[in-house]
Order: sequence, then C-alpha cells, then structure tokens
Amino acid sequence: MHKCSICGKKTIGFGNDPRPIVDIESERCCDDCYNNYVIPMRMLNIYLMKIACVKEVVIRFDGFYIGIHRRFGAWEYWVADDNEENIEQGVFEDDDAPMTKVIKDLMEKHHISPNGFDILEPDLTYFMMVDE
Repeated sequence: MHKCSICGKKTIGFGNDPRPIVDIESERCCDDCYNNYVIPMRMLNIYLMKIACVKEVVIRFDGFYIGIHRRFGAWEYWVADDNEENIEQGVFEDDDAPMTKVIKDLMEKHHISPNGFDILEPDLTYFMMVDE
C-alpha cells in the first residue's frame, strides 16, 4: 500500500515513477495519475527537447495556451485562455533553464493538466498577443 504523490489517494501495488510531475525519485504514483499526467508530460518533454533551441513553441492544452521562445538569451513566454485573453506574460528569470522546466513551472502555476495537448505551429499572431 502506498500514497500517490500526485493525487494523494492510497493504492495497492508497487506504483509508478511520477517523474517529471514529481521530481523525487523515491516517490510513487497511482496508475490513474501515471496514465493521465505522467505519460502525457513525458511525451511533451520528449517533443520539446527535440525543438527547444530550434523554433518557437505554442502549446494548446484544455482551456489554455502557452507560448514560449528564446530571445536575447532568455525565455519569453505568455499564457492565455481559450478566448485568447492574456493571463500572464514575462521573461523566465532562470535563463539557463531548459524549455521543459519553464513550461512545467507555468503549468504548475496555472494548474494546467498535461493531458490532451496539441503543439501548434507558431506564427506572429500568437506572439503579438503578449504585446496588446
């Protein structure tokens, strides 16, 4: 019996590695959280590592958008809702952080689930939202 490090429910069995959702090697998570959160986040991280230094990224989640790109040695980002209302924009202070960390921190801050995301081809209209 163990307690899921993501949802907190008690579950029977060995459990699953919750990384990258919970970055503690000794923690375990239940099968539901593993399938709904850990696997999608791992898939997202794999994709982002392939394109992190190559181009700008816009990710559409259920109810949110996150846009991020590298500019002048730092990560500029924005978060918007489905109505394209700007929720937050800024520059990530840790300019040495990988793109995956920036996106994970934004997802945690705004309680965005990694389940069901789309990677969009960015264009200038997405990044103009932060200037309005």
